[in-house]
Amino acid sequence: IKCFVMDKNNSQLHSNAPHPSLEYPPLYFVLKCFPTLQEWARSLYKVRWELSYPLQRRIPFSKYLRKVGITITWGELLLLTPFLIILIQGTITSFVNSSVTQSGLVARLPLAICFLTANHNSLLTLLLGIPFERVIKYHKLSGYCAFINGILHTYVAFALDGKDKGIENVGDVFEYTVDGQVNTSGTMLLTIMFAMIVTSMPLVRRIVFEVFYYFHIGFAMAMFFCAFYHS
Repeated sequence: IKCFVMDKNNSQLHSNAPHPSLEYPPLYFVLKCFPTLQEWARSLYKVRWELSYPLQRRIPFSKYLRKVGITITWGELLLLTPFLIILIQGTITSFVNSSVTQSGLVARLPLAICFLTANHNSLLTLLLGIPFERVIKYHKLSGYCAFINGILHTYVAFALDGKDKGIENVGDVFEYTVDGQVNTSGTMLLTIMFAMIVTSMPLVRRIVFEVFYYFHIGFAMAMFFCAFYHS
């Protein structure tokens, strides 16, 4: 059963439908054949609703934030907290306690979040009950966060490791970026992330959606291999 939310003009805004994973016929068949699993699934959804309902309330001063196009709930604020921590930690490991290894670990975290929030039917949306249409903005945010922390990690690598190798001019910089497996894969990784951001801009998606779609998938696969060799 689908329930539709209507606006004051009786226009359909969105549907409150079951999670797509539950509409997958084999899973539905299994739940019907095993009542215990069905009761477990029902209990899971009940607990999820009881925990998530208070988080759907808007934060204080929302009526003022709406004037500048910002609508945020306590749950969304909670989901934004890890990104803020990652950015702060990336800044600390880059400028305060500079470390190539630690800044690399911090730069890797948003990539993991990026992959977790990329699918329509993911474990994240199933457990948290957040529709993909709202999860996708965290996918974008994690991509931006990964790119920023990747730049900070690159800066630390040049400032510490590059300095020890005597980088003095532009030619030395280019040579350092392709010096060995780690540096080459790291350079490719940052370049791929930049290309993904450019090809996923709203203008590109609106005019040539296929370019965005296929390049995004290809870049994601290439990024996975680059990250593996970089580590």
